[in-house]
Amino acid sequence: MSSVQISIEKDGCGMDENSTNTAFTDAYEGFCESAGSIVKFSTALIQGGFDASNPDALKIIEEKSAQIKTLIDSLISLAENSSQKISEDTTAPPDEEITEFKQFYGAKVLICEDNDINQEVAAMLLETVGIIPDIASNGREGIEFLERQQYHMIFMDVLMPEMDGCEATSIIRGGGKPYKDIPIVAMTGNVEKEEIEKCISCGMNAHVGKPIDITSLYPMLIKYLPKGTFEKNTDVSETEKKESSAVSEIAEVTEYPDIIDGIDINQGTARFGGKREKYFMSLAKFAEELPESFESFESFASDEKHEESCQYIHMLKGVSGNLAVNNIYDITVRLETRLKSKLLDKDTYVKWSESCANVKSMLVAVLPGKKEDKPLEAGTEKEFSLILTGLGDALERYASSECDQYTSQLKNKSFAFVSADDLRNLLIHIDNFDYDPALELVEKFMTAQGSL
Repeated sequence: MSSVQISIEKDGCGMDENSTNTAFTDAYEGFCESAGSIVKFSTALIQGGFDASNPDALKIIEEKSAQIKTLIDSLISLAENSSQKISEDTTAPPDEEITEFKQFYGAKVLICEDNDINQEVAAMLLETVGIIPDIASNGREGIEFLERQQYHMIFMDVLMPEMDGCEATSIIRGGGKPYKDIPIVAMTGNVEKEEIEKCISCGMNAHVGKPIDITSLYPMLIKYLPKGTFEKNTDVSETEKKESSAVSEIAEVTEYPDIIDGIDINQGTARFGGKREKYFMSLAKFAEELPESFESFESFASDEKHEESCQYIHMLKGVSGNLAVNNIYDITVRLETRLKSKLLDKDTYVKWSESCANVKSMLVAVLPGKKEDKPLEAGTEKEFSLILTGLGDALERYASSECDQYTSQLKNKSFAFVSADDLRNLLIHIDNFDYDPALELVEKFMTAQGSL
């Protein structure tokens, strides 16, 4: 069976600014807004007269616009259904992949990413399967990290301040250092063909898009991480079972909403490794950083600010997608498509800015506010011993979500009978995923309490 592949590129697929073919314009925007930008047409379309090598292909498409739009609408509907299925399937890595991860437990992966919410998402997904992440805020800082310690893999954003991902990758590959052959996977919201090719040509091994898709992220780990080289070889499946049962017995410190209009809380929480509190903290930060109002359309869409506006929209698309704030993500995708092509109209911009303002107001209203500082309740020695026992067990199993629950309990009470410096260091070690020195401090506390 013959097939034709049509790729919708960011330059507008050959459309000029004055194109008046509504059906084709709708189809073009539909392609750009759907999850995939490449669609394979069946033999039925070829029989309709389309020839990809024909210089008058656009004219043929216009003549058969009604037929093509019907096919496109059906394909987009299928793509959306497929995308929904992926969303449902990305709450956790597949069982067979979890089994594979036990040979990577304790691996060190460097994340080069400048946005703190995207940093958090990537780190949580790695930590969920027992991989220890470090975070650099730009390419230059990433190279400094590589000079100090060994990593097994890098996830590299492309658009970063000071030094972008491509420049950093070129330096890593060409510097003759021991880490020059480390696997590097691009992690960016730009999924156009030429952007992916740019990443590969500068020395990266592969590419994953944003919002971060668990089903593409985890296979990259399995493909590029060296196997059987780590001291920790815990059964991840058993760890997750123990962690899940233990966490269910620990009360949440803060009550969060179960439903927020336009936001997929389950998907967002899954991207944070199931850590509900961390997800909502990032969601609150996202709401706080959204502007109360935006600049005028004329300023935003001006030639002088085009690059700056594109960078901001690209960042907002990635962050809102990772947090599953779909009511901002969807309209931002549409706006970015038109902005890049310099076809942005005022009506689209106004609708987008109003949507952002509405989401900000809604999140401020439904999310718990910042708690007023007040003296912490005094904790007892018995409470402290119980927390230490559970925390020590969680640290030994690298049960990260469970560790977070126990540290929340430590933070919400005052234990005046222990060293404040040691307690602070314990919390810092756990936040940095340094579980071995954290466990040593727990054992020190337990010895002092006579718990061993």
